[in-house]
Amino acid sequence: MPGPSNLVVAGHDTGFVDIPGDFCYKLAAVDVHGNLSRYALVSPSAPTATLASLVSVNAQHDRVRLVWYTSNGSGVAATLYRRTIDSDWTPVGKITPDGSGYLRYEDTAVTSGARFGYRLGIMDSGEEFFAGEVWAEVLALRLAMRGATPNPASDGRLWVEFSLRDGSPARLELMDVAGRVLNSRQVGSLGPGTHAVDLSEGGALRPGIYFLRLTQGASEVRARVAVIG
Repeated sequence: MPGPSNLVVAGHDTGFVDIPGDFCYKLAAVDVHGNLSRYALVSPSAPTATLASLVSVNAQHDRVRLVWYTSNGSGVAATLYRRTIDSDWTPVGKITPDGSGYLRYEDTAVTSGARFGYRLGIMDSGEEFFAGEVWAEVLALRLAMRGATPNPASDGRLWVEFSLRDGSPARLELMDVAGRVLNSRQVGSLGPGTHAVDLSEGGALRPGIYFLRLTQGASEVRARVAVIG
């Protein structure tokens, strides 16, 4: 039990360097009125223990992956809350730790380019405490052309990879070196994200140099591709 006999340090700083050793610690905070918080156990084999501490957050254009750590054991259930800049905290669901004490969640109900806040609500002694708050900015999709895969194409087929920023009308064109359009596809209906289409439909392409053009709204990207025999 914490007490005067095993007190290591008490101060206003948020850091402390102890002598080397395989020690375990209990950490608490005291407010200006002398109210003592619950103790958190810290050991060399685990992250700093709180009700839940954020370990990692990874935001892509279509999902956010989050990992927290809790020292309260595998039986604890946490309520995940989410919010946006314009909305309040809303419960999303319950998550429980794995066998190592990590709580993991993957949010796929996100909007490209938007910011989302996350936090955990954990019941302790009949009261819900909030921990592990973090904000994540979802990567914004943009119009992009990866080009032909592979390049050069060697079998007369021309698979083209590209990404769309949204589901608005978009056109993918294949042109020869003179600028003549040999094939054209409306691809906006594929929606936002990364796609691949075969622009050689209707017959294998002759060996040569070709150009790709992808347009969506006022934006345009181009790429060059070679076809060999």
